[in-house]
Amino acid sequence: PEGPVCDRCYTAALRHRGRCASCGQQRRLVTPPGPAADTCADCAGIPVTHACADCGTEDKLYEKGRCAPCSLRRRARDLLSAGTGIIPAPLSGVFDAVTAARQPRSALNWLRKGAGAGLLANMAAGHLAISHQALDAHPHRRAADYLRHMLTAARALPPRDEDLDR
Repeated sequence: PEGPVCDRCYTAALRHRGRCASCGQQRRLVTPPGPAADTCADCAGIPVTHACADCGTEDKLYEKGRCAPCSLRRRARDLLSAGTGIIPAPLSGVFDAVTAARQPRSALNWLRKGAGAGLLANMAAGHLAISHQALDAHPHRRAADYLRHMLTAARALPPRDEDLDR
């Protein structure tokens, strides 16, 4: 009997990928329904659904018709460019690091509500210097230290010996 599907099963169905038995492409497999699916929507003659508007990947969509990696690229670009679309050269490595996250949804959550992301946005907008001194002076120590590690790893800040410099 068919009925409502739980979110876990629904997500698993949306992410069921493999080589289509008909066309041989790596695609989301939709028919026959269930784990035995071996045919993509195009070959099965049914409409393709849940395709990312930016990259075309068939997946569970995160926001505005985009998959999580494309949503992450959009949000990171917005944050790091202060809305201009142009990321300052010192922060380009940070963009690369954030968008390369193995868990895009975790990175999206950090961009949305992480204190370090707010600091990063202030740096990108020019309201806060991209410097160890600016991070040292910030009252949210954990957020500043996390961002310092990120900026240092992305070469936006030079490394320093924390014990000597404090």
